[in-house]
Amino acid sequence: MLLNRLIQQLALTNFRIDNFPSWQIGLVLIILILPVIFSKVAEAQLSQTVESEELAARQYVSWMNRTQQAYYAETAEFTNSVANLGVGIKSENPNYKYSISTENNTVFSYGVSQNSNFKSFVGGVFLIGNTTQKILCQANAASTTKPANPTNNNGTLACGANTIEVSQLSPTVKASEADEAEGKQYVGSMNKAQQAYYAENTGFTSSVANLGLGIRSETANYRYSISVENQAVFNYGVSKQGKLKSFVGGVFLIEDTTAGITTVRILCQAKTNGASTTKPANPINQNGTLVCGANTVEVVP
Repeated sequence: MLLNRLIQQLALTNFRIDNFPSWQIGLVLIILILPVIFSKVAEAQLSQTVESEELAARQYVSWMNRTQQAYYAETAEFTNSVANLGVGIKSENPNYKYSISTENNTVFSYGVSQNSNFKSFVGGVFLIGNTTQKILCQANAASTTKPANPTNNNGTLACGANTIEVSQLSPTVKASEADEAEGKQYVGSMNKAQQAYYAENTGFTSSVANLGLGIRSETANYRYSISVENQAVFNYGVSKQGKLKSFVGGVFLIEDTTAGITTVRILCQAKTNGASTTKPANPINQNGTLVCGANTVEVVP
């Protein structure tokens, strides 16, 4: 009733602000301003979400490009299977679908948005002479449509219609941060896979391959390994470069009085850049509370 009265008075030409106590005027101002504030907050949150999801998709397609080059070097052919690339990327998540198309001396890798707010990506790897060259392209506008393939014009690669070439990294993200995203993602996935493996087999596995993630034990930046100990398993992503931080994940068996034996996990990152061959300290189970080991800090996968 008060709001209606104030709005009616605001519409009158003879409205005087001193007709109302200051608290009532303040209430009207708050009611009028709050929707604007909430709208700006929502816009900022959406912008952050779009930037984060697009960066992840861009990085995934970039990895697919680079891995296709490595795959060709080993097998003298490209693969049309995301799983065969061994980078641990699922072919679909809530925001993007990832796929591959092989053509004559060329392979295209796609990250196609499933959300109309996100832009899609396409990577191309071309066999030129005895070498492979790659290009990464981003759709000019957000869309759920597969972007046009890049082209090879006598050895010069160019993005297709309505796409633009992008660097493999966002201008606001350092190369080391983007490469570390691989280690963080992989070890986080290994943690979850160990929990699933235990649920099926009542035991952990010391084999990266057995986790069924398609992760290779070694990439350009990291070595991945597993150590099974009493009531726990530790998953490592150890940097091969001094500039990159290493990761360790721990999955522990916890006995619950109601649920029985359950598994809980933790993911830790080295605090400082270390030697490439040094594993970070294992996390610890302190009476059911998991904490990271010395010189490491917990991170969210």
